[in-house]
Amino acid sequence: MPESHPIQAETFGSLADVRDESFVLPSLNTDVPYIQELRHLFEQYGYQPHLTITSDFGATILNLVAAGLGLSVLPISYASSPLRGLRFIELPHASPVFMMWRRDDTSAALQRLLAEAYELSNIS
Repeated sequence: MPESHPIQAETFGSLADVRDESFVLPSLNTDVPYIQELRHLFEQYGYQPHLTITSDFGATILNLVAAGLGLSVLPISYASSPLRGLRFIELPHASPVFMMWRRDDTSAALQRLLAEAYELSNIS
């Protein structure tokens, strides 16, 4: 959220608290797994977010939020952004991690990454 937003981490309860806010999110009209998770997250609180602007690019979303055009829900990895004017509040929700790669990619780096991901996820 914009750093100037009145909600603080200490006063934030859930996404229900920001039901009437505007959001900057990726388009929610696609069926990719990440978007399905976002839709499901808002459905848990009984509303669809009011979208001010949509973008499929995280850096663009961060800049729009910093400019005060709305709030967003992004993976926690974006909290390491050096962009000023933002405040990150971690949500108490777990979401699956999705990986995509080219089927014909046999590189050693990809194989090591996949092996680590399988080990961490306990997939056999």
